[in-house]
Amino acid sequence: MSHLSTGSEPVEEADAGHLPGPLAGVRVLDLSRIVAAPFATMALGELGADVLKVERSGGGDDSRTWGPPFVDGESAYFLSINRNKRGVAWDLGTKEGRRKARRSPHRPRTRPSRSARLPGQGRMSVRQVHVSASAWSADLGALRASLAAAAPHCDSIHFDIMDNHFVPELLFGPDILATVKPHVPVPFQAHMMIENPERCVARYAPVVDTFLFHPATCADWSGIKQKVRGLGRSVGLALLLGSGCAGNAATTGACALPGQP
Repeated sequence: MSHLSTGSEPVEEADAGHLPGPLAGVRVLDLSRIVAAPFATMALGELGADVLKVERSGGGDDSRTWGPPFVDGESAYFLSINRNKRGVAWDLGTKEGRRKARRSPHRPRTRPSRSARLPGQGRMSVRQVHVSASAWSADLGALRASLAAAAPHCDSIHFDIMDNHFVPELLFGPDILATVKPHVPVPFQAHMMIENPERCVARYAPVVDTFLFHPATCADWSGIKQKVRGLGRSVGLALLLGSGCAGNAATTGACALPGQP
């Protein structure tokens, strides 16, 4: 998607012949931004769903400005995770914006059931799904208030710990987590996107409940597991789909769900 409607006119119905697939006829209201959730809703669109992406007025999704590269003035990064969507600009901070969202034909009309049946599997309780809200999507200027507001709606808070080496960003030191921890009544999950992560475990352990590590940065996975568990914390692997690392989870038997030892 590149065109962003102001939302002053009705959003036209999607062409019924557009991208037929297993989700044809399904409508998705995409209120997400940046990376993870837009990627997920893009996948739904590629399976045939009619996805309406809502962006803030005056600029749209933050990732529209990320680049280079740009293609005809549009961020290639933004375009790569927002294919097969239509877009509108609604200010959800206003009554009018919220009214449009509530009246959108893409808004969910039913509550999810307490259990769901997956193809070829038995029934699965929704409590088996762990929802971890990303602190990276919070208002960093009001981090404590943002995380406290998210806590009633999730099972844990997810922090991407970045060192400006393994990944280019530098974010979320242990002092920041210690400042907000007393005000957020759900567990903290640390995604250790850093080189030599074992050197930082002891510093983060007082304010983190679960550690997630990348196989590529763990020279001594057994030693890291032992160290984390010795500090009374849960430990698991963060796997990049399609990277061939999924086999590590099977061979190490080391992955734990958040909150499990």
